[in-house]
Amino acid sequence: VAHEDSIVRKAYFRLAQKYHPDKNPAGREMFEKVNTAYEFLCSKSARVGSGPDPNNIVLVLRTQSILFDRYGDVLQPYKYAGYPMLIKTIEMESEDSSLFSKSAPLLAAAAECAYHTVRCSALNAEELRREHGMEALETAFERCVGVLSASSKEDDVAAEVCTHIVRCYSVSAQFQACRDRLIEMPELVKNICRLLYYKHLTGLCSVAVECVSSLAVDSILQMHFLQSGVLWHLLLTLFEYDHTLEESGVEQEEGGSNKQAVSNSLAKLSVRALSRLGGYLPEPEMTPDNPIVKAGLEAMMTAYLAKQLHYDKPHEVLKMLNSNSENPYLVWNNGTRAELSGFLEEQRDSAVRRGESDPAFGAEFKFTQHTNELVVGTVYLRIFNSNPTFPLDDPKRFTVDLLDFISQRVPDLVSQSMFPTESSQDGELALESLSHVIKNNAGVEMQTIGHFKMLFSLLDSQFPTIQEMALAVISSTTGNSDCVSDIAGSNCVGRLLLGLRSLQPSARVTIMHTLYSLFSNTKLVREAHDKGAVLYLLDVFCNSDVPGYREKSAEVLSKMVLDKL
Repeated sequence: VAHEDSIVRKAYFRLAQKYHPDKNPAGREMFEKVNTAYEFLCSKSARVGSGPDPNNIVLVLRTQSILFDRYGDVLQPYKYAGYPMLIKTIEMESEDSSLFSKSAPLLAAAAECAYHTVRCSALNAEELRREHGMEALETAFERCVGVLSASSKEDDVAAEVCTHIVRCYSVSAQFQACRDRLIEMPELVKNICRLLYYKHLTGLCSVAVECVSSLAVDSILQMHFLQSGVLWHLLLTLFEYDHTLEESGVEQEEGGSNKQAVSNSLAKLSVRALSRLGGYLPEPEMTPDNPIVKAGLEAMMTAYLAKQLHYDKPHEVLKMLNSNSENPYLVWNNGTRAELSGFLEEQRDSAVRRGESDPAFGAEFKFTQHTNELVVGTVYLRIFNSNPTFPLDDPKRFTVDLLDFISQRVPDLVSQSMFPTESSQDGELALESLSHVIKNNAGVEMQTIGHFKMLFSLLDSQFPTIQEMALAVISSTTGNSDCVSDIAGSNCVGRLLLGLRSLQPSARVTIMHTLYSLFSNTKLVREAHDKGAVLYLLDVFCNSDVPGYREKSAEVLSKMVLDKL
């Protein structure tokens, strides 16, 4: 009820004279009541012109937030009826020039209420969208993001508003109609990425990363994030992880003050966001596959580490990223980390300040230390050859990759040139790896079926090491009857017989062992007999002075004689 100031003053003076203790000793108590009433009416009338008390509105909104937070299961079937007033409040506060100097954080309370109501029920999410609440929240969000700085604190109005609005968008992403509306707001994604720049606001950054994970359920929103530079921000947080804290066994309280624990939590959230952006995770967390994100991550994280995102084990990924390692899959140390961090910081700063960054999204990034390493599939051949018993994730796939790699270099490997080229040296490494993988992984020799003509042709090479490597590969397959049958259909035994005279003495012994295994197949015995194998073997038996060589030739001859042919 409004009271005219003149009427209140007149009534006050009249009653004050009547009950003043100097004139009316018995009226002291009444006089104090009159004074109290006058003070109340004066303060009340001072507020009548500007509407309700903002502090009371804040209390009402926070009470609603508490109710929806604590009793969401009870309120879930009911639609929140206050959206028109709530959205109007958000719009008015967003346009208020004194927004950040107010004593009553009305916008923060309104944004928090929007978040809790949407989280409670799908009905509320649809109602908020229908009432154009998504756009009102974006306007408020954009204004608050614009005032964040390096000196901002978690309890600043702008930071609180951003936190509640980003959470609201995260839960809205569950609903297709809401996602469709968010797709029409590309600036929203850019502003979410801007939040990740303020790493000192760890709580806000964590909420922003969770929002990236939620919105990655849509392929268009994935691309919006990618174009806004989200990869640079997320990858940089991974290098602030300390795996020793996680393995110490010390329990960390949620929302605790331990800065390293907070950094670890943010790094884990970032790993999950990257997994969802690339579409790595299986059901029920599956998101659309994004080959562009995957190409960037495979280049920057290495293919091996990027592959680990499939398994949803962030601690293992982060531990490898922040440790030194050299194995057939990974060459990772302080140098590679520093090089990648420098690239990411450069791209992040460019995206924030100029709105542009690497158009390939990191897919063309190459580590200096990896330039001299030969990689086939995802395996570093030099390191694998030095540790051939290393357990491979998929030895069959690696065998196929090696065979394809060697096939492409056959012209260089059998060249008449006396000087090795880079291509022939690479082929030599690949042959050595192929020999090791077949020797140490039972069953993979089956992958050589269909490639024996190519492998036997390498016996014509001018380079003795290539001849010996090719022979070692062929010899390692002869214990498999299917491989022997395929060799029988390749009509290549003649090259082995010629090698008894042309190859190095050490290679000739290997040929004898190979022939002995092959002559378990009647077709190969016939082919060898037709090509003069008996004469070659008798020549060795009669004329060789290599210890054990003559004895082996006699064993091979006896194996031929025992055949039913």
